[in-house]
Amino acid sequence: LPEGWERLAASEAMAINPRTTFRASESKLITMVPMGALSTSGMSCDPSLFERREQPAGVKFMNGDTLFARITPCLENGKTGYVNFLKEGEIACGSTEFVVFRERGISRFMAYLLSREEGFRKNAITSIKRKADIFIHEYLKCRSFILKNEQNKFAIISVKYINCIISLIV
Repeated sequence: LPEGWERLAASEAMAINPRTTFRASESKLITMVPMGALSTSGMSCDPSLFERREQPAGVKFMNGDTLFARITPCLENGKTGYVNFLKEGEIACGSTEFVVFRERGISRFMAYLLSREEGFRKNAITSIKRKADIFIHEYLKCRSFILKNEQNKFAIISVKYINCIISLIV
């Protein structure tokens, strides 16, 4: 790699399904985002489809997270959403068929843009069709990104698929 460039695994670049916990609150209703609220082409989620629940269910997330469909055909159709609709400090829940990406080594915006990147999505679709139950943890652990770190700004230069999924299946 050229000087000043850094290679990170997906799990170093972003937190994948990070642990997010609710604070106990008896009177508070929780926002629940169903798969149908995610856009196939845009960044926003459709708030008219949100539900309010007394108990959290499914994955948990907060503002700045990216929701990425992990099932076909939703993944193939591009179902992805950027969470920017919650109040300060609010935690929401959503479909168990979401993968949650949270900023770590790259910014929250880069995590969203990566989730929309064609090569990333194609490889996710290919690998989920091979063996869906290992997709989330193993596929994403095996991804690597070449990033440029300049004054704490990151740019995705190349996304490379590593064949560890094949070795897990064989």
